[in-house]
Amino acid sequence: MTNAHRPRRLIQRCRHHYPAPPGEVFPLLCPVRELDWIPAWRCQMIWSDSGVAENNCVFITDFPEFRGREVWVVSRYAPPEAIEFVRCAPHRVTRLEILLELDGGGGTRAQWTHTTTSLSEEGNLQIAHLEDGRYETEMRTLERLLTHYLATGTMLTRAAAHQDPGGDDHAHHQPGGPAA
Repeated sequence: MTNAHRPRRLIQRCRHHYPAPPGEVFPLLCPVRELDWIPAWRCQMIWSDSGVAENNCVFITDFPEFRGREVWVVSRYAPPEAIEFVRCAPHRVTRLEILLELDGGGGTRAQWTHTTTSLSEEGNLQIAHLEDGRYETEMRTLERLLTHYLATGTMLTRAAAHQDPGGDDHAHHQPGGPAA
């Protein structure tokens, strides 16, 4: 069997810092708990014995634009140090790994790594879209949202979440779960 499609892979990384220890951050990296701190987050839980994130938990998101419907599986669940999701869409597969470590001052350093692999020519176009520079903006928006929630216990408004700290409101967040 020959495949005319030449798969593409894109690896994107971002570091975050949160003003709380990993034990407080980790539970918020959950499809159900993200409803508390991400204004545009929506998901449909398919399988979870506990009702929240756990190993082999399955849920679905369906966001506009190129992302569309994705089936997510929690493929690694190691509280409070690591959580990993595999996101399956018709034209691409994305592995999202989030590693947490105590920063020495009571906060958390987090490393987010998205590895996206195309499954078709359409998937190649979607990867090209991901390369347009939005990743950093989306990830900084997620960092602002989670930092605000950890500090206040309240969700940052959608308008404030998209506000660039320098006052420029061009930032665009594509909800995609624990990062986008």
